[in-house]
Amino acid sequence: MLAENQVDKSTHDPKNLTDCLLPQLAKIGFTNRELDVFCLLLEGKSNKEIGLDLCISEKTVEKYLTKIYSKLGVTNRTKAICCVMRGAKSRGSPT
Repeated sequence: MLAENQVDKSTHDPKNLTDCLLPQLAKIGFTNRELDVFCLLLEGKSNKEIGLDLCISEKTVEKYLTKIYSKLGVTNRTKAICCVMRGAKSRGSPT
């Protein structure tokens, strides 16, 4: 049990969030590569960092992000994350 002033870091770990969100993202119709990009986006990585991690160009990352934004009905990375997090909370997924 955590003390009152401690934070349960396991619920804020991007890896845990990703595990919780993968089924929801798959239902939206994300491809495997879009899932890869979105998971790195959740970690707070820049387009350049995502590209380096996935061995793709920054332009290709931008194209994947455009597809992701379109599927979520949003226009930027912050709104994309908020949209998915709201959806997860409304479905009772731990965040």
